[in-house]
Amino acid sequence: MLAQAFASRYADNRDVFRKQLFDRLTATKEMYGLMYQTWPLDPSHWTGPTAPVTHMSMVKYWLNSEGYVIGVLDKEPALSVDQMQALQQ
Repeated sequence: MLAQAFASRYADNRDVFRKQLFDRLTATKEMYGLMYQTWPLDPSHWTGPTAPVTHMSMVKYWLNSEGYVIGVLDKEPALSVDQMQALQQ
């Protein structure tokens, strides 16, 4: 993802890489979930088998690179109604 963000900033054909990055960020529930809600709202998921610590390395990676990656786009990708409902559940 960082390579795509770098190409979106500096490649000769930036728009192609920017579109690919946008599509990647909005294509799957896992990506938009990570992008918009790193920690569950429900405290019962803060520990145990559903806790974010089970994917802590990914969370740290994303928190460290999110500003650079999202900064490439003109604006944050908007969530669809279905995506927002999935996050709220």
